[in-house]
Amino acid sequence: MVNSGTGANAGIGKEGLTGADGLNGTDLTTKVNALRNGEVGSVVYTDAEGNRVVKADDGKWYNAKAVDEKGKLKTCGSTSTRCNKR
Repeated sequence: MVNSGTGANAGIGKEGLTGADGLNGTDLTTKVNALRNGEVGSVVYTDAEGNRVVKADDGKWYNAKAVDEKGKLKTCGSTSTRCNKR
């Protein structure tokens, strides 16, 4: 039996594939942005090595660590960007 409820303690969605998606208890905006950014959903884009890639605001694909939450490229460094183009 599934316990209904709301928020992080809701019973629906806590089991199965979506139970580990990290979105239970988050607000709608966070969920929509995660879908839009390719962080969750039925399709997650990766490079040949299996690293997640996302499209930046310039329309090109980069390692997900190289793009900030607004779609801007980070500066080159430990989690580089233009230096780490995919």
